[in-house]
Amino acid sequence: AKCNTEGNSLFLPGGQLDRKTYEAVNKCLVNIGGKWNRKAKGHIFDHDPADDLDAMLLTGEVVDLKKQYQFFPTPREVAEQMCDLAELSSASCVLEPSCGKGDLMDVVYDRGVAELFGVELNRDMEKYFKDKTYLAMTGVDFLGFAQEVQDGKIRKCWDRVVMNPPFCKQQDVDHILAAYDILLPGGILVSVCSPSPFFRTNKKSVEFRDWLTEVGAEVVALPEGAFKASGTMIRT
Repeated sequence: AKCNTEGNSLFLPGGQLDRKTYEAVNKCLVNIGGKWNRKAKGHIFDHDPADDLDAMLLTGEVVDLKKQYQFFPTPREVAEQMCDLAELSSASCVLEPSCGKGDLMDVVYDRGVAELFGVELNRDMEKYFKDKTYLAMTGVDFLGFAQEVQDGKIRKCWDRVVMNPPFCKQQDVDHILAAYDILLPGGILVSVCSPSPFFRTNKKSVEFRDWLTEVGAEVVALPEGAFKASGTMIRT
């Protein structure tokens, strides 16, 4: 967690690691394609290792999850808990910024909210919304969407945001901050989040933790295996 990546290089934290720890860390880095370079004083890869490092930290497994772990449908039990935390009512206008195939939105819709709108980057998910009675736009990058709202090109109208954002490269942090910025004053945002920004020491993680304190956020640790039904043991 204390390693840093820069381009195709990964650097161990300062200070001398004991031999046993170094060998264990080195084995993991070699398994994802890294090779120690004495001159560079780091492990060199033929690609940016940031995604692979994140995957190891999130799952404890040395595997390539760059594509797989971007889409984990929200289990109904987790979705129900999120809706409770969001204090949804018949007057709520709700946004789901990374709606996947609609698992979380279905639970929100069942709560009888006034308005429900979803955004999803993957166009292949469009087929799942053809028979829905709520609206979701696919092929839309949420960060770009949020910027258009900020610029006044799209009307800001959501007093609730419920979301399960992508985790890769700490995108969950980016998406949560962007969603909060387009939330109406007095609204409530509830998001699934990886544990990464809570234990990493990089600038983004530290600033995110400070921001959570500043806005008085409530942090709830979900039970171990909460997303097991979705094919992952990532802690959330």
